[in-house]
Amino acid sequence: MPTKAQQQWSKAEGKARRERLELAMARLLLAFPYVVFHRQYEIKYADIGGRQRRFAIDFADPVRKVAIECNGGTWSAKSGHSSGAGIQRDYHRIRTLQLLGWQIIPFTSDEILGDYAIRFLGKLYGEVKA
Repeated sequence: MPTKAQQQWSKAEGKARRERLELAMARLLLAFPYVVFHRQYEIKYADIGGRQRRFAIDFADPVRKVAIECNGGTWSAKSGHSSGAGIQRDYHRIRTLQLLGWQIIPFTSDEILGDYAIRFLGKLYGEVKA
């Protein structure tokens, strides 16, 4: 059983990896200078029970209602996206965004750090500016 210090260190490492991944995506998005992307764009909504909720999209193009999600830790057993609760949370966010008219585009770390994300976004937004 990990100590509290080990748990805190692990959490800090995970946050640092996520920040590096989002920074890599931010750099890719610079290839589209004519699109204004918002980082950690907040969505407020009423859930099915009428309660006010909110969450943030990693990168949002609110004009076209495109939500870009950076899903790191895809192959990690401790990832927030691969646990049962994490998958449920992701599906809830996806369904909510779809109801609000958003298009959700999730990318894994491999796709962001490789060339897939930039090629995909190039098809979505047109020519990439070097």
